[in-house]
Amino acid sequence: MARNGPANGDHHLSRLMTRELDPTDGARAEPLCRLWPAAVAGTLVLLLLNGQGLEKWVGRLPESPVANTLIAAGQEWKALMDRLGPGRAFDAARKAFQEFRGQ
Repeated sequence: MARNGPANGDHHLSRLMTRELDPTDGARAEPLCRLWPAAVAGTLVLLLLNGQGLEKWVGRLPESPVANTLIAAGQEWKALMDRLGPGRAFDAARKAFQEFRGQ
């Protein structure tokens, strides 16, 4: 567990975390330059599979000419992903998960 200082026994995760369970115990420090490929890959996967989330996010932007352009682009992106298939895959996975949970 990442920490900025000593473990605080009052924190709810500190009561559960033991030395045996701490994933950072003995881990070596990694430079941040190794993070960006994972961040880019994750962003691309979300753009491909979650066009609906992108559309909702840009829809909450404050009114401005730039936001209006982003909203239109988000709507076009969602329509494209739905037409090509990745958007349907995300919706199908969400529906299957909700059925699994019993909702």
